[in-house]
Amino acid sequence: MGKALLFAAKVVLYLFLLLFVLGLFGGMLVPLVEILFKVSFGWVNFLRRVLPEVTLNASAIVFALVCSALLLWGAQWFCGWLYAHHRIRQPADSSWPANWPWRWTVGAYCGLWLLFLAAMSITGVVHQVGWLVRSDKPIIEDRRPRERWEIGAVARHVEARCGQVGWTNQSVREACEEAISKNSYRRDESPAERWHLVFIEPGEGKTTAVFIAYRDPELRRKYGYRRVTPEGVTEGAIDRLTEDIRTMLAKAGTFVK
Repeated sequence: MGKALLFAAKVVLYLFLLLFVLGLFGGMLVPLVEILFKVSFGWVNFLRRVLPEVTLNASAIVFALVCSALLLWGAQWFCGWLYAHHRIRQPADSSWPANWPWRWTVGAYCGLWLLFLAAMSITGVVHQVGWLVRSDKPIIEDRRPRERWEIGAVARHVEARCGQVGWTNQSVREACEEAISKNSYRRDESPAERWHLVFIEPGEGKTTAVFIAYRDPELRRKYGYRRVTPEGVTEGAIDRLTEDIRTMLAKAGTFVK
């Protein structure tokens, strides 16, 4: 009974430590796992991409085989001659073989190839590390659509902020400025150049809806727009933006600013 309780306590302690580590380094866990996976199995995708484009040169293969055979035969003859002279000086009961074995020659030949491949690998690693150190590109790049996340984050920020401070004209505009400044990852563009905002203001200092879209035509086509109202955030295709604005205007009985 005591051993079972001790084992259960250890399991609970290990689970607590695991959860603590995941909570502390959770943001680093996914990139770390991705790096380990790429290092371990990245060569599989490389071979899958490169092997279909590989062409075999029959004359080069035959030439390499002939040179290897001549090199092996010459190495076997030389090593056998050298070993025979050394064997004479060994006692009669020596455990060494009587003649130089072929497996020693083949092993030495394969060892030379391994050294050659290791030298090539080290050269490649040094070259890539030098490129990573000098490059200004990020080592890990999120390939998910960043703009989709960006426009969604801006819309959700506006909704949350306006839910706290209210839907007055001034507070909504300030919430949009704050959302863009905190969630826009493009710092080289001004908000007016990157974002298209439409405010539905029926009067009395109140805003009933905000339409958020990119100004870039390609981004507008791919990620559409977001409509933020006190009821929540709605996503729509860009070709429906005009119709949606007219619908909100009809409900509000006002004009667009």
